[in-house]
Amino acid sequence: VAHYKAALKKCTPIMDKPINIVTYQDIQTIADNVSTMGKSSVMKLKGLINGTFDLARKHKYIPENFIDDVEFNYCVKEDSIHSDFTDAEIKRLWELSDDQEVKALLIMIYTGLRCTEFMRIKNENIHLKDRYFIGGMKTDAGKDRTIPIHEAIVPFFEYYISDNEYFFLN
Repeated sequence: VAHYKAALKKCTPIMDKPINIVTYQDIQTIADNVSTMGKSSVMKLKGLINGTFDLARKHKYIPENFIDDVEFNYCVKEDSIHSDFTDAEIKRLWELSDDQEVKALLIMIYTGLRCTEFMRIKNENIHLKDRYFIGGMKTDAGKDRTIPIHEAIVPFFEYYISDNEYFFLN
């Protein structure tokens, strides 16, 4: 909600205009003014404007929705809050793999699971003999997918698996 409220503030130059008076150039100017923002912010703004114009078109206040013709550009951020583990870091984790938290971390690294996904693995979905499990969440493509278990982390699965409902008990 906060993101959409911020996007709405960017639309103040056209707020007092009837929607059938708003021009392509009005919207392009708004788009140009946010081009230094990140992709997520710009796409929320575009979605807000597009949805508004689409609704206006459906109610016949305007003949067409031209928002897809507007160029919405955004700044690609070079610094990311996420970074891959280096080979040296992974090697160090293997050296410390007797630690139960390190075992869990190595499972997440080798399977590509997010922490929340790891915490929600059910023991009934682990097929250790066939070296795969069913897990994942967040996106349609990521939900309940088959995830292979690398042979190097099989002992970690054996360490955690139990008669409990969930694989990892926190």
